[in-house]
Amino acid sequence: MTVLLPELTARGLVLWRLRRSSEQQLWCSVHESSDELSLTVHEPSANRTLVSEVHLTIAPLVERAEHLQERLVSAGWQLVDVDLDEPD
Repeated sequence: MTVLLPELTARGLVLWRLRRSSEQQLWCSVHESSDELSLTVHEPSANRTLVSEVHLTIAPLVERAEHLQERLVSAGWQLVDVDLDEPD
């Protein structure tokens, strides 16, 4: 197995979080498996995955994540500032 992103933990890396209400959030994360990177957008409270894509390199994955975030924010979702919302 080739390590593409040594920063990733076994649980992956959350790139962004959005919310519509305190109960409804979306988390965008990246996970590594074999020689691929998986991009997912997951709604934790409903335990469902809305987007699941495989990318071979990080650049298109980050571009896609940013595009998804922009579309969701323009549809009324709000960016979660993790530093303010979660205590250390």
